[in-house]
Amino acid sequence: MPQRPIEARRTVGASHRTPDAATRAGVRIREATPGDVPALVTLINAAYKPVDWWLFEQLRTDGEELLDALADPDGTLIVAEMDGALAGHLALWLRPDEAHFGLLATGPAFQGRGIAPLLIAEAERRARDAGYHALGLGCIRENGLPAYYESLGYRVTQESPSRLWDARQEFTYVEMAKDL
Repeated sequence: MPQRPIEARRTVGASHRTPDAATRAGVRIREATPGDVPALVTLINAAYKPVDWWLFEQLRTDGEELLDALADPDGTLIVAEMDGALAGHLALWLRPDEAHFGLLATGPAFQGRGIAPLLIAEAERRARDAGYHALGLGCIRENGLPAYYESLGYRVTQESPSRLWDARQEFTYVEMAKDL
């Protein structure tokens, strides 16, 4: 099945939004709890579906995956709350050989306010405080993600064709990193 042209897909913006003072003041960043899982499943799937459906035609996550991540001794699920609701999510893994984040999502009602950069900054702070000198991530080139992360100081370290995550077709998997 050929890919839809990138112009026909919803991609992530080429640069990040800097949160304004009201957003910074109104966001509370904390670790997720098992009680957050149902709301996180909804938030993550709502954020990923418009961007990833062309490639996967399935929801991005489920409660079992998030509960497993919560139980991972090397992992932390970080959430942003705003106006009493979950606004964003990021999974951070501090493994012996690397610090890595993924599953970054901002709820549709909160997109464009700079929530994602706040979550990434928190992941960078935690990795730095734990003694790591770099933070890595993996993303999909065809969804416009590398340019977004480059706007936050990340650089491409490797690219390869992939069918990870049960993709319906091949895509370009991009590994990126930022020195902390």
